Amino acid sequence: MTVVVLWGMAILLALVVLDRVIAFFVQRKPAQLVFTQLLLVNAPGVQRAIHDIAVSGDVDQPGQLARMFLQAVQVTLDAQASWVYGRADVMTGTRGALEAQLKERAVLARAAFTSETTKNQQDGELRGATIAGSTATPEPGAPLYLAVTLGAVTARSSLSVPTSPCTDETVSTVLRHLMSLNSGQIHEVQVVWSPDVAGEFLTEEQAIRKYPDLGKL
Repeated sequence: MTVVVLWGMAILLALVVLDRVIAFFVQRKPAQLVFTQLLLVNAPGVQRAIHDIAVSGDVDQPGQLARMFLQAVQVTLDAQASWVYGRADVMTGTRGALEAQLKERAVLARAAFTSETTKNQQDGELRGATIAGSTATPEPGAPLYLAVTLGAVTARSSLSVPTSPCTDETVSTVLRHLMSLNSGQIHEVQVVWSPDVAGEFLTEEQAIRKYPDLGKL
């Protein structure tokens, strides 16, 4: 009996070590970070659609989170006529370093907000936070803005984008590249959007102030 127990413990320990070794090498595999951030004008349909995607998917199914991410990408791509400001980045490196970079960018996207509600879909969990701050009342008929951040760590490819200027064609190229991937090629995703609640908004002045790095498309 003692021998059997010892063998069982040895096998368990070996499996734990093997799992850690595999994780070590996976995190050092070459990968690619594909990242876009957009300000859309008068796009309540996009706001509703991304929210519905986030709350309706069964993330326990293999590959489902990646598929939900691609649905959000498609919704954003279909709303190209509403894009006003944006950026698109493509970076290469090790998978672990790029996943850390993606999470950092998502934190910055969420931190950009004051009184608005920001929600994100990450690791299968819908997360949100409302932070107290100043509000603004738009002029009647003034454009209302929605911020959408989409990022993924993927298998490395030949995709590249010019550093500047960023155009709607650049963003479109990046989003179409993401749509060409299957769930097995997508390792980590982040989707952040705000405002999330119907009736909330960003005025143009708020949008430009919160996203000074976004260029006019």
